[in-house]
Amino acid sequence: FPIVVAEVFQIGGSMTTFAFPVAGLQCILPGVTTYQIFYMYMVSPAVGFIIAFLFWRYNRSLGCMHQGEREKLHADEQSKLRRKLWLTRGRRGPQILILCINITFYFLYPTLVSQVAEINSCRTFDFGYGPQQLLGSDFSIDCSSTEYQNVRYTSFIFILVYGVGIPTGIWLIGTFLHLKGGTQLELDTFAYLMSGYRVRFRYWETLIMIRKLVIIMIMTFVQNRRTQIYANMWIMYGLLALQTLCQPLDSRISNYLEAITLLCMTLTLSLALPLAPPTMDSSPTVVSALVVIILSLNSLLLAGYGFVLYRGFREVVTLMRKEAESRRERRYKQKAKREILSRSLQRLNT
Repeated sequence: FPIVVAEVFQIGGSMTTFAFPVAGLQCILPGVTTYQIFYMYMVSPAVGFIIAFLFWRYNRSLGCMHQGEREKLHADEQSKLRRKLWLTRGRRGPQILILCINITFYFLYPTLVSQVAEINSCRTFDFGYGPQQLLGSDFSIDCSSTEYQNVRYTSFIFILVYGVGIPTGIWLIGTFLHLKGGTQLELDTFAYLMSGYRVRFRYWETLIMIRKLVIIMIMTFVQNRRTQIYANMWIMYGLLALQTLCQPLDSRISNYLEAITLLCMTLTLSLALPLAPPTMDSSPTVVSALVVIILSLNSLLLAGYGFVLYRGFREVVTLMRKEAESRRERRYKQKAKREILSRSLQRLNT
């Protein structure tokens, strides 16, 4: 199974994940263990409450306005200013809390699931006195030890709370907001999640989160490489069929790109099958040809995305030019009207 296939699938994931500087932490604090780093990741979503508090204070202080200046303003004026704040847009405290925590969970989701999978990823070695299982990320940890088993059982709770709980929680909170304030309140609160999707399929992003969870679990708990590829291919085929039938995005080009991306991923997995053990083709020519095809497919996909971004940027520039020309034309007409009015007044005075 060539490393290039794994690298191709890691490019997109690395853009939405974060990682603690483990080597730096262990250098500064030699006593920091793998277990402690794991728990640091698991409690990292608590930063969402800190962010929510900062945004709440920002909204309450009218954008860090001095207290004396705030007290001079009428309540209606304060309300108008809060609606103009670009960070909160007049949202209330509970809505700010829900928004900040959900955004934090959303962006940390791939990292949290990956860390739970990593703590459960053991590798078997035989040093001459029988097989022994060691943790893949830290060979000093014996997977049969009581301490590791306790951490492993705890990780199962985290995978339920984070892996399944975050997508389910987003849907439940959205349903509650919909019942309380209608679809507009729901869309306003989850704009970061639902933007770009049709209203009917506004929770499509949670399906993508579940897809990430299932793929990570397959890569962690399924040891056979060919079974991993087949399972991921079935997932991609199913998602490609759903994407083609539902067309969840509100842009035709975006739907085409998403479908082409899923198709490219499926073809990449199909081409990787001959390279996966135990029936791996060892012919250098075949291996090189398949790797070249895989890289070419994904390069074409990236080029397509680049072309779409270029067209979008060009359209934005064209629109900005038209708006600038329209403003100049309006200023010219206003200036001409003022000159005509000035000449008329001069004639009347004469």
